Amino acid sequence: MAKLEYSLPLPIGTVISLLVFAAGAVAALMTDHGLPGVMAANLLGAVVARAVSFVMLRQVGLSAQLPTSAERPVIKRMLGRMGMGYAAYGVLLLTLLQADTLVLGVLGGAVLVADFVLVWKIADVLMQALWRLPESLTPYLIHMDAKDDSARMQSIYATARKGMVVLAAIAATAFALLGHDVVVLWVGVENAPDLPWAYPLAGGAMFWMVVARLPAVYAHSTVNLKPLVKVTGIEVLGKLGLLFVLFPTLGIYAPLVAVNVVHILGVAYLYQKLYGIRDITSRGGLV
Repeated sequence: MAKLEYSLPLPIGTVISLLVFAAGAVAALMTDHGLPGVMAANLLGAVVARAVSFVMLRQVGLSAQLPTSAERPVIKRMLGRMGMGYAAYGVLLLTLLQADTLVLGVLGGAVLVADFVLVWKIADVLMQALWRLPESLTPYLIHMDAKDDSARMQSIYATARKGMVVLAAIAATAFALLGHDVVVLWVGVENAPDLPWAYPLAGGAMFWMVVARLPAVYAHSTVNLKPLVKVTGIEVLGKLGLLFVLFPTLGIYAPLVAVNVVHILGVAYLYQKLYGIRDITSRGGLV
């Protein structure tokens, strides 16, 4: 079997953006420019990264140009159903990650949403760090899918799924047991929410969302967008629906309970079935 070969360059633009932002943010805070100064540093980092990326692309002979006749079918596909599928999934994923905070702010006010962010933020960071593991497979999966190397994809999937379940279980258990202590180290004992059930619920939510990431990455990488959008849409609607229903009774616990309940009632199963759905007629778009 041919060895996969990839050139994975260091993301210079991202590194430079972070360095510029960090230096600018420190300077802004030291000179009492506050939040506007920090936001300006963030914008400056993005502008500098864009300029550096432009120069580097020019050095390797890449530049913007009109598509040739041979490239137009690909452009048409990207702007058509396949592009719509990627866009829909991106919107749903963003909604999944951010909507609960917005809804809590509307329903419960600033103090409640601040406590929720303190409880969930570290779990969210751990979750997205673990997400990077399956996401790093994306270029390899695209290559193997193009070569129709399904046997190797299945082998990697079986091994990676076991690893993700173990890592998710360890991270979730650790946060369930030590989450409050970690938040105390972060913001101090007087600011850490003393909510006994919140940290185990957050650990459970993190577990389900980490385990779901591998099949989602496989579906995304192989342009298997129709079932991916359907499952993510069910997750978003179920989570938000339960959040509204449970909030009057459970308050700050509602979004965490909603995630656990939605996955236990079937979303976790639907995600794990994603890799088995290989309907070629549905790939590349929403219909």
